[in-house]
Amino acid sequence: MLSSVLISEPAIRANVEIMQTFVGLREILATHKDSACNLEELEIAVALRSAFGRQARRHT
Repeated sequence: MLSSVLISEPAIRANVEIMQTFVGLREILATHKDSACNLEELEIAVALRSAFGRQARRHT
């Protein structure tokens, strides 16, 4: 990376900041992926409950 080409304190700091940014981005994406999966599971659960509720009302 940058610090391996330009061996200087500013290049090393820039390299560390870049790596921290990518780690933070990875954490954000992982969090949102989990949230998206949870939301999808909730949507399916609500749809199933709604469908079973309509079906139960038809048979009464």
